[in-house]
Amino acid sequence: MPVPGEPPPSLPPPLPPGARDAQEALRRERAVGDGKPRGRVTPLVYDFASEEERAAWEARYRKRWEDRLRRELEIKLRGLRERVGLQPHQEGALRRILQEELDERARLVGALSRKEITAAEFDAGVRENVRKARTALQELLTPEQREAYAALSPREQVLRDELK
Repeated sequence: MPVPGEPPPSLPPPLPPGARDAQEALRRERAVGDGKPRGRVTPLVYDFASEEERAAWEARYRKRWEDRLRRELEIKLRGLRERVGLQPHQEGALRRILQEELDERARLVGALSRKEITAAEFDAGVRENVRKARTALQELLTPEQREAYAALSPREQVLRDELK
């Protein structure tokens, strides 16, 4: 309520059109979603001078992301080799499991960014991808290795924590 003799409270500036559109799209999607809480989602809006500038930025961003995922894969393999006692024949199979998981994650991210799937479909796809990778990992490990894997601390157990 305004106080007589004082300036009216200032209002925040309106959202830029891109942010407004993204916020409205999120509201619509939540209204028809699966009813599960999705946390707080903040739409990011970047203003680019041209479509070429946007595409170049996206290509650089995606390359950094893919490089990070490759480093994570190597860290996961090294940790499992050292702590769980992966055998050489298991390492190749585990590398394929992890690469398939990363490829599917990248496919889902791409589909979401191209608006081919909704956020709810993305979430379901991620959960299924994680389930498949976890199942394949458990099938690959021997009972003794599964026991050692389960005993790893959260910091050491990058794969288990990421796949939860």
